[in-house]
Amino acid sequence: MKKTMKFLQINTLALLLAVFTAGNVNGQIDNLANLSPDYVRTGARNAATDAADAAVYNPAGLNQLEEGIHLSIGNQSLFRKPSHEYDLGLGEGRKKYTQDGADWLLPNIYAAWRKKNLAVYGGYYISGGGATANYTSGSINTDLIGMMALIEAQGAYQSTKDNYLEASSAYSTFFAGIAVTPLSKLSVAMSAKLISAKNVTKAGVTLFSSPLELPDAPLALNSEETATGMGFVFSANYALTEGIMIATRYETNVDLDFETKTVADDLGLAIDGSKSRRDLPAVFGFGAQVKVSEKITVMADYNYYFQKNADWGTTSATGVELEWSEMAGDASLYGISFEYKITDKLSANLGTVYTAFDYPEKDMYFTKAGAFETVIDDNISINTGVKYAINDRFAINAGLMQNIWEKDVKVKALNAYPLDVDVTTNNSMTTVALGVNMKF
Repeated sequence: MKKTMKFLQINTLALLLAVFTAGNVNGQIDNLANLSPDYVRTGARNAATDAADAAVYNPAGLNQLEEGIHLSIGNQSLFRKPSHEYDLGLGEGRKKYTQDGADWLLPNIYAAWRKKNLAVYGGYYISGGGATANYTSGSINTDLIGMMALIEAQGAYQSTKDNYLEASSAYSTFFAGIAVTPLSKLSVAMSAKLISAKNVTKAGVTLFSSPLELPDAPLALNSEETATGMGFVFSANYALTEGIMIATRYETNVDLDFETKTVADDLGLAIDGSKSRRDLPAVFGFGAQVKVSEKITVMADYNYYFQKNADWGTTSATGVELEWSEMAGDASLYGISFEYKITDKLSANLGTVYTAFDYPEKDMYFTKAGAFETVIDDNISINTGVKYAINDRFAINAGLMQNIWEKDVKVKALNAYPLDVDVTTNNSMTTVALGVNMKF
């Protein structure tokens, strides 16, 4: 048993030093797809041409808007319930940890001005993160930190309590661009975006039950990482017929070099001033919009995320240097939506989105802090909502999106090696969105 615990100490320390670096806590893809209430109610916006949020989904399609100024302002609230359950096999029994709380604010604002064959646009949104992994009673990672701390205490303490983990991430994105129509049916656009990313990690355990009658020893980690980077977006929109629109979009990789600022670290897990890499991957998007009739419109989306080409740093915790992005693999998104125009002012939508991850090394990738806490895996969403035009200038969007993951998925906890631990993961997420579209 002592030999096992010694191996556990070495491997846990090495892995925890590697995993507490820049990461994303939303649990879908680093590049968020839900960038507006219009997306939440539909599930497909890559060929959108009816509102200013096309500035992020189909920038070239902005030249299909009426002439004038268009604004889209919205917010999303996320109610996420990822959980993980496991037994370390050390006599403590099976433990289950579940996300606490909600993420109330995920705002966006988009603006576009169109005149004849020219459109100028810009705005603000959260391109990655936008949520908090909040585990007020701890998680598998804080349990492993506690075990490591007890080993380091060399018998001065026998137990841990008051574990907690809170990790937030937000990639604030500002952008501006221009769209032109060189041909009657073809529009093209180019924009630049500036990302200011910030990740905050707070974790802690308290050592207690000392045979030496020592006072309880709270140990805390409080660190933040910041990075800035710039990328570009290229877009094309083509009207095949009066009722059929197709669009493509390519977003370049955004280099993000995170620098760590340590506020407190009693655990030796964060190095003040250290740097780590977590790029926002390049994206290829394709969309189609078909007006089946005056009342029915069908929209379809496809996104491909070039995660393997991004630099997410490396880990050598297992003795072999591995790239995090290679272990994650690329990811894809497929969406389809149906819109029915109930009246001249009221439309209703129903759609679905499937997000697929191509994990070459899933178990190893889940040694990354935040993976078990957010359950980054294949999922499907049901999207629905309504759009109501108050008048010719103002329209309200209300959307509801329910994400569903496969139940009781087993992942090997390699960061507990040499203990053989299977972790059972589950997840669900409900998104409520409200927004307003304006034109002048």
